[in-house]
Amino acid sequence: MPMHFAGGAWVASVTIWWKFFSVTQEDPFLAPALRRLIVWGVGGAFVIGLGWELYESVVSLITQGHINDIQDTISDLFLDMAGGVVVALLYNMKRHYA
Repeated sequence: MPMHFAGGAWVASVTIWWKFFSVTQEDPFLAPALRRLIVWGVGGAFVIGLGWELYESVVSLITQGHINDIQDTISDLFLDMAGGVVVALLYNMKRHYA
């Protein structure tokens, strides 16, 4: 469980950096709104988390003959997205108080 939260936070950090702070950004001094941070952070964590859960299901089906419990998958995705929200909120707080 903590690894999914940490993984979601890491993926959200990379996604937010890529979208808003890499060379691809139009105006690097324009601070993104909190809504955009949350959408990109949670979206990135969800997409990568969903890909991981699909991989986990395929491997489980091949090796064990059945797919993992759906509650486990949903809780893993929820924790991935929670990590994304926390990163977006932390960045927003740092931007306002730094």
